[in-house]
Amino acid sequence: MFVQHLNAVFTSRLGGRGKLNIYFDLRDLRGNQQIDELLGAVNRSALFLAIASPAYAQRDWTQRELAAFVKNAADTRRLFAVDYLPLDSGVTLPEPLQGHKRLKFWEQGGFSRNAMPLSPYGDVFRNRVHDLAEQIKQQLLAINVAEGTRPAIREIAEAVSGSAARRAKGIVYLAQTTDDLEEERMQVQRYLEQFGFLTLPGGELPGGGDAFRAAIGHDVAQSDLYVHLLGPRAGRYPSDVPEGYGAAQLEAAKAAGRNIVLWRHPELDLEKVADTRQCALLTDARVIACGLESFKAEVRRRLETHPQEKVRDSKQASLVFINAAESDYDVARIVQQEFSKRSMPTILPLYAGTAEQLQQDLTENIKDCDVLVILYGTAPAAWVRSQIRLFSKLRSGSHATIVAIFVGPPEGKNADVGMTMPDLRWISFPPDWSMDPVKSLIAELEG
Repeated sequence: MFVQHLNAVFTSRLGGRGKLNIYFDLRDLRGNQQIDELLGAVNRSALFLAIASPAYAQRDWTQRELAAFVKNAADTRRLFAVDYLPLDSGVTLPEPLQGHKRLKFWEQGGFSRNAMPLSPYGDVFRNRVHDLAEQIKQQLLAINVAEGTRPAIREIAEAVSGSAARRAKGIVYLAQTTDDLEEERMQVQRYLEQFGFLTLPGGELPGGGDAFRAAIGHDVAQSDLYVHLLGPRAGRYPSDVPEGYGAAQLEAAKAAGRNIVLWRHPELDLEKVADTRQCALLTDARVIACGLESFKAEVRRRLETHPQEKVRDSKQASLVFINAAESDYDVARIVQQEFSKRSMPTILPLYAGTAEQLQQDLTENIKDCDVLVILYGTAPAAWVRSQIRLFSKLRSGSHATIVAIFVGPPEGKNADVGMTMPDLRWISFPPDWSMDPVKSLIAELEG
């Protein structure tokens, strides 16, 4: 079921422009012929996903397939891993998996506190599959670019893997924290990236003292805002980072003079926190004790009010809301990049959250924007109609002076959705989603 979910999510994220071919052998491999067949599939693969568990760590053939891939790929960025269950005490995974960043697909269950796999029907499972699919997509597109693919795919790859536009909008150093806050940290990261901000670190931080300090110093120096989620657990105090990983990151932000915002849950009982150093962090004057949704909104507010480079013509830039269904997310990012190149602020929709939160965000975006763009790509006509109806209801309270429907691939669909509205523009795109129509609209806005 995990493979089915991953394949479906990955396909939706490419919006019909690609398919993930997964080799997944369900047999209990014993014979040499079967193992040779498996190793042959490994050597033909672009990426490798290890589903780690106690059984995975103990089987010989899983270690052989991992070693074969690492030897053939010579690039650990093509290696992905998830933890289906925690390892037993004293058991380790073969390198480089042991030191590799692994998404956790288990939780402590019920009164017994035994580890249980995440339910495939729960929001946490769904969100983590989406995170994994996004990471895989970006790496595949980076491979495509490196190997010289079709220009249209290369353009997509540059848009989703490049960070120039996000750097221009704002950079957040989102401190790595303890495992018990992993889900909250990922929620904050998803939220910020959906609004077009860049989050650092880009990957797992090194474990060694000097390398760890150099990595956080490099990333903190680039950031506009330092964000750190705190909980009751202190984390590790290794000999080469005696103050602890959390405190070391915070000290680097202080030394760099960064704007710092810390968070803890409002119901956290400080009297039950035994570690005095962790207690000092939790009572820092910069700590905000509130719900996570309120904290995310505060982080966004601070980023959007931090000093930005002035628009080159000194005029107030138009705020552009690029409204797209999740299946057209990749194209929306390409469109966003074109506006960002001209220093125009943009907003993309939220896709994670409750139905009420998503509707509220959509409504606020439509009211606040100066330019509303609705992407009509793989989304059904019914979705486009619903967005037009919503704008019609909110029009009197919206700042939007331009409303445009960008109609693009796939070919063969009826561009007429059966609705008209005064001043509504229908802009057709070529089959490769060339950005020329976007550039024409930008030139009009700048004129």
